[in-house]
Amino acid sequence: VQRYILSLLYYQLNGSNWTDSASYLTGEDECDWFGVRCRKQSVAFLEMVSNNLSGEIPNEIVNIYSLRKLVLGNNSLHGKIPPNMNKLV
Repeated sequence: VQRYILSLLYYQLNGSNWTDSASYLTGEDECDWFGVRCRKQSVAFLEMVSNNLSGEIPNEIVNIYSLRKLVLGNNSLHGKIPPNMNKLV
């Protein structure tokens, strides 16, 4: 599930134009993708500051239940914060 959601994030936030999109959509483990940090093979942190992300954060991001920190500052994001983001603790 987390790989699908990270792939969705890539497409919805214009990943082909990111400053760094190392390993996204490759055969590499998603825990090795740029900006992704995992604990016990579960995504815990997403940090992609100043990476030329543009668009709206997909609502599905709340389904990465292991996510503890999301840092996407200094990009061109717009729209509403996905519902239930406050449930990520």
